Amino acid sequence: METARLVRPATAVVAAVKAREYTSVEPLETEPIGPLVIGPEGRREAIEDALRGVTLGAHDRRTLTWMVKLLDQPTLRTIVSLIERAHLAGMVETLDAELYLERCRQQQRIDEHGSPDHPVTVS
Repeated sequence: METARLVRPATAVVAAVKAREYTSVEPLETEPIGPLVIGPEGRREAIEDALRGVTLGAHDRRTLTWMVKLLDQPTLRTIVSLIERAHLAGMVETLDAELYLERCRQQQRIDEHGSPDHPVTVS
C-alpha cells in the first residue's frame, strides 16, 4: 500500500506579518509609510497581530475582511498603530498598578514587622 505524502513548495511558507513590521508605533503626525507594501492577506495578518488576545466574533471578522480589502495602506497602518499604542498604554497602566500594589505590600510588611533599621518592638 502506497502512502500519500504532502509536499509543500518552498514558496508556500510565508511568515506572518507583525503589526510592528507593518507600521510605526508612535504618535503619527503624517501619513504612515511602512517598510512593507503588501496585499490583503499580509494586511490582515498585521491587524490580527495588533488584535492579539482579542476574541473576535463573526461580525468582527467580516469587518476586518472589509477593512483589509477596501482601506488604503496609510489608513490601515494608522489603525494598526492606534491599536498597538492602546496595547502599550494598557501594559504601562498594568505595570503601574502592579508597582503600586507591591509598594503597598512592602509598607504592610514594614508596618507589621518593622524594617531592618527599625524593627517593631512589642511592649
